[in-house]
Amino acid sequence: MNKEITSPPKKDITTAQMREILESDHGVVFHPKRKLDIPSIPDSRLKDLVGAGKLEAAKLSLDLIKQYAESEAVSDQWGNRHEERRTWRSEMALEYGDPFLDVYYWNNQLRVNLSSLVRLDINDLGEYTRETGNDNVADRLEEIAVEIRKKMTGEDPDTGEKAGRGYHQMDLDEKLAFVHLLEDRIVEAFNLFSS
Repeated sequence: MNKEITSPPKKDITTAQMREILESDHGVVFHPKRKLDIPSIPDSRLKDLVGAGKLEAAKLSLDLIKQYAESEAVSDQWGNRHEERRTWRSEMALEYGDPFLDVYYWNNQLRVNLSSLVRLDINDLGEYTRETGNDNVADRLEEIAVEIRKKMTGEDPDTGEKAGRGYHQMDLDEKLAFVHLLEDRIVEAFNLFSS
C-alpha cells in the first residue's frame, strides 16, 4: 500500500526466492487465501451513490480496500514482540531491499496499520454516500466501520467500556479471524455498491 520505507536492494532476487528465504530461514508463514467474490462496481452506479465530486476519492478507497482483501496474511516468529520485529524488519530491509518489503511488509494483512486504513476507507465511503442521501448504504458502512474499530481496540466506541481483546492482545488465530472479518466486510461493502 503506502511505501513509506524504502531501501535499495542489495541482492537481486525474485519474489519467489524472497518468499522461500523468509519461510525456510526466518520462520515466516504465508497463510492460505480464502476465495473471495468481490464484484465489480460500474462507474455509473458508484457515481449515483457518492456523487460526481467524490467519485475519484471513492474509487481510490475501493481500490485500497480491495487490495487489502487480495493481499496475504503473513506471520512470523515474533508474535506480539513488536520491538524485536521492527529490528529484524529493518535488518532484512537493509539486506534485501524492496524484494523483502514487497513480500513481507507492504501488503501484509496482519499489519494493524493496514486494518486501520480499511476502517478509515469504509468510513469515508459511508460519509460520501450519506452526502448524496443514500442513508441505507451509509448506515451499513458506518456500522461496519464501528464494528472494525471495536474489534481493533477492544472497546465499545460509544461507551469506552471494554468489549474484548484489542488487536495487540490477540493471538495469531484471533488475528487471522479478524482478517477474515475484514475480508467479509470488504466483500459486503462492494456488494452494497454493486447492487
